[in-house]
Amino acid sequence: CPYPIIAVTGTNGKTTVVKLLEHCLNSAGYTTKTLGNVGEPLTEIINYEKLDFAIVEVSSFQLEAVYKFKPYIGVLLNIDEDHLDRHKTMQNYINLKIGLFKNCDSHCYAVINNQQEILDNFDNNTVNKIIVNKDCYINNEEVVYQDEVLCKVDEINDFTFMDNVLSTISVLKIIGLDNKKILLGLNTFLGLEHRLEYVDTINNNIFYNDSKATNPHSTINAVRKLNQYNNITLLLGGQDKDFDFSKMIDNLPDNVKNIVCFGKCRKKILHSIKNKTMAHIQPDLKSAVIYANSITHDGVILLSPACASFDEFSGFEQRGTYFKQIVASLKNNESVKGVVC
Repeated sequence: CPYPIIAVTGTNGKTTVVKLLEHCLNSAGYTTKTLGNVGEPLTEIINYEKLDFAIVEVSSFQLEAVYKFKPYIGVLLNIDEDHLDRHKTMQNYINLKIGLFKNCDSHCYAVINNQQEILDNFDNNTVNKIIVNKDCYINNEEVVYQDEVLCKVDEINDFTFMDNVLSTISVLKIIGLDNKKILLGLNTFLGLEHRLEYVDTINNNIFYNDSKATNPHSTINAVRKLNQYNNITLLLGGQDKDFDFSKMIDNLPDNVKNIVCFGKCRKKILHSIKNKTMAHIQPDLKSAVIYANSITHDGVILLSPACASFDEFSGFEQRGTYFKQIVASLKNNESVKGVVC
């Protein structure tokens, strides 16, 4: 590749960090192009001139075919259970993610999370490591990078997951952005659709679209982020990826009062819920939303499915868009009256 590559992988948060890096670098005057899992294939890089950086989102599927790939800065956001229907074991999945750095040398940087699964398996001792929550962290409500205080936490716009921000800051500091430019970029970023996105409020019920949550860990994070609410109805379901849903159910906070299971794996999720008084089942997303609205009073209805979308939809984007259409129809009393049982 003729340009320095910033490569981002991880179970959750890849697209957000890629787009956040693109925005921050562009607002600081750099010329960038996003490629890989978001945007065009990396091979299209040859068609662009005068780029400062290529920012590449890399999935575990793509890492299966990595042989000579060597990013200038590699970012590993997190590793949590996902895609085991393809990779078979968690160790296989971890090895693929860590493989992002296998060709990196002393001229390269690795921004990795301070997560035991990552630290235990990271075996490249040549690359320059920046460990999120160790080298870039929050202390006394201040953001710190290698002992330098960048800013107060409340000077940064609210982000869903702060670790994504810390990873982004680490990359920007490696590149050499000053703190003012970093803050400008972070505070002018508008966020991405389908990621814990507020949709509307209907009769004191608040609707959130987190359709991008296609694994249990992402769903747990979303629910925890909404800890200011004490009455959440959670919509779970879709196409299974060989998850053990009981682990997720057992770790849900107490503010989840109802779970509505829908889609192809609805029965599997339902059977994993020990407290049957909170468990409900509906055949599809539309029925689940209507039903959730009927049983929720002064609460939150959260679509955070913990599953792939391919049983009903072409992708999480279509699922999230359809969810928002259903909510709009509910608000306008259009064509979705009644409950499908």
